[in-house]
Parts: sequence; structure tokens; C-alpha cells
Amino acid sequence: MTNPGQQWAQQAAQQANQQAQRNADALFRRNAADHDRYLARRRQASAGPTGVFGVLGRLVGLVVALAIIAIAVGIFVVILNAAEPGWFGLVQTWFQRIF
Repeated sequence: MTNPGQQWAQQAAQQANQQAQRNADALFRRNAADHDRYLARRRQASAGPTGVFGVLGRLVGLVVALAIIAIAVGIFVVILNAAEPGWFGLVQTWFQRIF
């Protein structure tokens, strides 16, 4: 059997534990809400400009990216043609068999 002092201490410890759990839950909810707001701001900022200028900017970016890819492929073709001059005929016949 426990004495009243031990019962009081056990009850106080349980209450402190419950309060700590409530505080931790509240902190978690507050941090989750803050993180959600942060993600929303980040998503909105990364969306970039909207409207006509946003569309034009994305279109210009696409054209520039395609031009860079075309230049890289052209350089690759020039280097490959210098290394193996007859490769283009092989590729051409391969494409004709596929299509």
C-alpha cells in the first residue's frame, strides 16, 4: 500500500505528463500549420509570373531550350560524321525499315 505522499507524487507526475503531451500536440499542430503556410508561399512563388508575360516567358524558355538541344545534336552529328563517314547511310536505311 502506498502512502498519501506517494499517491500525490504519482498523480502530479501523471498530470505533468498529460500536460506535456497536450503541449507537444499543440506544438506539433502549430508547426504543421506553419509548414503548410510555408509550402503554400513557396508553391505560389515558384509558379512564376502568370498572364500573358508568364506564357511568353515560358514560350521563350522552351524555344531557347530546344535551340540548345538542336545545337548539341548538331555538334554530336558533326563529330560522329568525322569519326565514321558512312554512318548516316546506315541510320537512314534503319529508319526506312522501321517506318
